[in-house]
Amino acid sequence: MGGNEGSADEICDHPGCTLPVGHDRAGEGREVKRFFVTFGPGHRRFDPITVSHEGWVEVRAIDELEARQLIISELGRKWSFIYTEEEFQKDKNFYAQGCLAVLTKDGFEGINAEGHRQAARPA
Repeated sequence: MGGNEGSADEICDHPGCTLPVGHDRAGEGREVKRFFVTFGPGHRRFDPITVSHEGWVEVRAIDELEARQLIISELGRKWSFIYTEEEFQKDKNFYAQGCLAVLTKDGFEGINAEGHRQAARPA
């Protein structure tokens, strides 16, 4: 499986984020990895976020099992594939809308391609 968290000097590439790549917003000191979830044409939805087959959701989790649990808890099973950061690099440019949102254990954050502001849910 693997993964590539990046160096401590790298800044997260999600719009508006100024934290290092692999950051853990909860501050628990866990080593967080980046996973990428893609969707098929039949998976378009608008709640709780807008997703389509032309973009992906970045999931930040300690391992693939946690990433799968997070995406299922938020979007159910209507998604296609989950990739490690290393696996996703070669296919990233095929998705015209890019990153639609970021999902952490605190919920969705960031801005999706439709311009809807997403924020982590209060604990």
